[in-house]
Amino acid sequence: MFKLVFKKIIPVILSVCLVIGVTYKFTTRTYAEVTQDDIDAIKERQSELEKLDSELDAEIETARSDISKQKDLCVALEKKIDNQQSEIDSVLQAIDILNDEISEKEAAIADVQNEIDSDTERLRQRIKSLYLAGDTTTLEIILGAKDFDDLLDKSYVIKQMGEADAKIVDDLNSNMESIREEKEIIESDKDELLTQKAKLETKMAELNELQSEYNTVLSGLEDYKSELEAQKSANASEKKSLVNELNEAEAELAAQYAAQQNSDNGSNYTSYIDPYAYVSSGSGYCWPAPQCSIITAYWGDDRGHKGIDLACAGSAYGLPIVAAQSGTVTIANGSDSWGQGWGYYIKIDHGNGYSTLYAHCSQVVVSPGQSVERGELIGYIGNTGNSYGAHLHFECWYGDIRYDPLTELA
Repeated sequence: MFKLVFKKIIPVILSVCLVIGVTYKFTTRTYAEVTQDDIDAIKERQSELEKLDSELDAEIETARSDISKQKDLCVALEKKIDNQQSEIDSVLQAIDILNDEISEKEAAIADVQNEIDSDTERLRQRIKSLYLAGDTTTLEIILGAKDFDDLLDKSYVIKQMGEADAKIVDDLNSNMESIREEKEIIESDKDELLTQKAKLETKMAELNELQSEYNTVLSGLEDYKSELEAQKSANASEKKSLVNELNEAEAELAAQYAAQQNSDNGSNYTSYIDPYAYVSSGSGYCWPAPQCSIITAYWGDDRGHKGIDLACAGSAYGLPIVAAQSGTVTIANGSDSWGQGWGYYIKIDHGNGYSTLYAHCSQVVVSPGQSVERGELIGYIGNTGNSYGAHLHFECWYGDIRYDPLTELA
């Protein structure tokens, strides 16, 4: 019997822990409305939802496959049920035919019995007439013969009458026995068909029960798939809300940073430095996003961030990206929106093993092999790849090693 074990449904709602209340102490003010931890928590939840969506997609695809297989089983079972019903119908037709034959034999037996009864009655009446005519014996018939020829004639008649009576009765009884034997054969065939019919009906009951089970499994699979799709829809709604929350949080953090810069005329924020990072190239990189002075994610945060994220007060989408230093464009991906998670991105070789990478662009305006100058426009900020909210992800490389961009930026 087909058996399917449903997997546990992935929870739709996972807890999102936003760390509130961490304060930055400045010379004149303390800000507690939005922190970098809040933004990181939102991004972490977005990452969780992306992973959950991937799992849901796999579950939905498996459910679709299981539903298709189960439907095939149901169709095959329906064919078996139809064939079984056809066999039952054929047996019922054969039984009807035998019933008709049995009825014919019973009618024939009745007819023969009527003949026997009729001939017996005639014989009885004749014997009665002879009796009423007197006690005529065979000797009287012989003595009453006129001559020898008359005697022979009378003896022959008597003999023929006896033989004829006996033959009539014998023939009728023989015919009766033959009909009864035929009837018994027909009834035996009918009994066999009734036994076959009972077996077919038992099999039909089993198939109908199996069909009910198949339909229950199919219904369960379809319900499961609907639940998975509902989860994915709920995730989509949550992701949309998180994008709005992230934009609002980044805008609030930007406003806090601006207020801090005005009051403190400096930065009390500490970047996390990779202990294996290379020292500055001393080339004096310029700020790669001229209109976005807010760092929303630092190097080496809890995610092991391998760059810094730059945004600004309000939406950063479509704002310019410039080359941090002169060099040659080695990668200019403006067609693959995923781009290994970087989305549309650009990489520039600055010589001596140093290079920079600019990720999540909305548009790339340079080409591989193109020479660019420090501060030259190379693209526009976007939200492609593994990104949640428009920003520039900026990386610094030495050979195959990435290091903290804040050691380079002027």
